Amino acid sequence: RAGLRIKLVDFEEGSFNYDYRSLEQAINHKTLAILLVYPFSLSINVKRIKQIANNHKVYLIEDAAQAMGVKIDDQYVGTFGEGIKIRLSPSNSVSRPPLKKKVT
Repeated sequence: RAGLRIKLVDFEEGSFNYDYRSLEQAINHKTLAILLVYPFSLSINVKRIKQIANNHKVYLIEDAAQAMGVKIDDQYVGTFGEGIKIRLSPSNSVSRPPLKKKVT
């Protein structure tokens, strides 16, 4: 309805970190936001992705449904961007206790 389109970005081979070069190539003058997903409750390099979003003047929206309770450098996932999205479905981890993972 709004005419928005989704562009998928690949992960780096051998990890679940985003391919930053692929992410930057996907951004153009029509890009409004990056929707960041934390796959399998893994902490990813959100600070690098936030830097890319800032450099391109686009919003960072986090999908933190699979990473509830995860901290990156003492900051909770879902608090880095301008928005947060949490899905409530059986495939997400929101029904289990917070995870105690940390990336430094």
